[in-house]
Amino acid sequence: MKSKEPFPLQIWKLRKLKGVTQQQIADAMGYANASFISQIETGRENISPKLAFELLKAIKQCAKDNQLKIKAR
Repeated sequence: MKSKEPFPLQIWKLRKLKGVTQQQIADAMGYANASFISQIETGRENISPKLAFELLKAIKQCAKDNQLKIKAR
């Protein structure tokens, strides 16, 4: 089933649901700061399907890293 929500909103919701910060994603993707991630989430930056896939992979990996840090405590 396809979502009716715009892609930027879907990304924002997924990131929040997974407990990941924009800076964590930026770091994982090799960006110096989170401004590009913010631009994506607000719809000010259009991205290619390839970059969208990389963004989703970064969110998934950051969420996994966060869980491992919690378990290690």
